[in-house]
Amino acid sequence: MRRVGFEVSAESARRIFRCFQIITSGDTILRIVKQTALVNDTCPRVVSLDDWAIRKGHRYGSMMIDQETRRVVERVNGSLAEDIQTWFAAHLEVEIVVRDRSADYRKGLTFATLSTSLPLRSHRLMHSIYPDHLCRWSALSNKV
Repeated sequence: MRRVGFEVSAESARRIFRCFQIITSGDTILRIVKQTALVNDTCPRVVSLDDWAIRKGHRYGSMMIDQETRRVVERVNGSLAEDIQTWFAAHLEVEIVVRDRSADYRKGLTFATLSTSLPLRSHRLMHSIYPDHLCRWSALSNKV
């Protein structure tokens, strides 16, 4: 049931099992899928570091995302430098960190031993997508 639940939606899995005369509900299949622990034995090489709201306006945490697989690696409760430093000190295999310009992220990564840190994700992304447009824009802005 678990394998079919991961491959198709819960209701589709229910209909498939009904063809094999296995009576179950979509809720049961969904519960089995949610209870399955996803084990990731390898530490990611390229990590994106971003904040997320535990309670909007009051409490924020940090989210580590594997940039190569686009999957959430871990959520850390807190976005202070100490929280970030603790996580990266335990995951020394990380080679590249993509982050925003948060001072806490910068401070936490400075104290953690990492080989590379890319300070501004959006600039790097935009520059790789539209390099000639940025060059034209900067040339026009210099003339004005």
